[in-house]
Amino acid sequence: MSSFTYFICAAKEDNFYTPPANNTWRLSANNDGTSWPNDAQHIGLIQTKPDNIQAVVRAPSKGNMIWVMGSVVTESWFDVGNLLFPYQRQNQYNIDYGCISAATVAYMDEIVCWLAMNEKSGPIIMYTTGGLPLKVTTDGIDYFFAQLQNPQDSQAFMYRQDGHLFYHINFYSDNVSLFVDFLPDGSHKIYHASDQNLNYFIAAQVAFFGNQYYFVSKNTGNMYIFDTIFTQYQDVDKNNNIVTYEIPRIRSCRNIRTPKQEYFIANDAGFTIESGETNYQKQDEGPIYLITQNGNKLITQGSSVFLVTQDGKYLVTQDGNNLITQQIDMTDFNYLIANQDAYAYTTPRVDLSISYDGGASFGNDFSYTLPPIGIRKNRLYWWQLGATNDMVLQFKFWGIGRFVATDGIVNIRQ
Repeated sequence: MSSFTYFICAAKEDNFYTPPANNTWRLSANNDGTSWPNDAQHIGLIQTKPDNIQAVVRAPSKGNMIWVMGSVVTESWFDVGNLLFPYQRQNQYNIDYGCISAATVAYMDEIVCWLAMNEKSGPIIMYTTGGLPLKVTTDGIDYFFAQLQNPQDSQAFMYRQDGHLFYHINFYSDNVSLFVDFLPDGSHKIYHASDQNLNYFIAAQVAFFGNQYYFVSKNTGNMYIFDTIFTQYQDVDKNNNIVTYEIPRIRSCRNIRTPKQEYFIANDAGFTIESGETNYQKQDEGPIYLITQNGNKLITQGSSVFLVTQDGKYLVTQDGNNLITQQIDMTDFNYLIANQDAYAYTTPRVDLSISYDGGASFGNDFSYTLPPIGIRKNRLYWWQLGATNDMVLQFKFWGIGRFVATDGIVNIRQ
């Protein structure tokens, strides 16, 4: 075994070669990450086929094994302690897929996962535990990937939450995010992720510290704590006001079709849901600002708190509240606000919208408000859903607490 300690990195446009090479990876000097010698003892090359280097990743739980990833091929190398060059390529096999973007490579436990491709295949999500690669995506997700305009503009990370291992990938130019749930039984499921506006998810990387997960927002640079217990998050709007957003939780179910594609009538749909666990809560959303027709805030000329007329009378709203200003750091003006704050009542609710064209478009929401804490009525049912030959149900869960629901049942007749 080698007794050396060094850094490993991919080296595109390596000027040690003439012309500069794009398939090299390098070892730093022993115990010195600032020195990268230009000699055969510190430079490796992708050997399986012509390629451009993308990343060098250690294989978790595999000791001295690393993966050297190009754009169309991936090789496994082992540190065998050779004096000329410590690593030796595994000659018995390689992975005939490379990596689109080094930022999509993530590893945890025994898994290395990445957005893969080669010269004959478009983007797919693959993973390996040290041997042959396994494909994560389905034919539907592969078709979805084929519609992406810029899959190279992507980034991914892995983390473990509540006993599940997740691989999360963001496609920034295409404004979409997915995450893969590696289930304990070895299977996996793929879900969409988003921010409150259904754009790409704002997290770029995740760190675990002090028994808590943290990430930095891709959009604002703000740091967040995140966990499955959180259903809301705060951010700063364009006016530098702190705004609370509710995290969307949306579930689109599989298509409902008959074996012969015949029309049917959906009598009802329903499922059992945990209820009576989350009480209604009153949330303070801050002062009510007076605004102009185009949305600009009204301001005073001076720094007085109450607004008065020329004869000394207080200005009031229609319901009798005094008009006041909001004290801010500036001394030459204040914002005009009503003498009260705005409140929102967070009532747990489940919305159902229905698609009659296979999921291409959805209709209006039909809502059920869940009962307050202590009321355990837990069966939700929607009736008279209509006639179609290809139905998709979409459920939206709104509330500050958790939602626990069973698989649902749709009763149909022909």
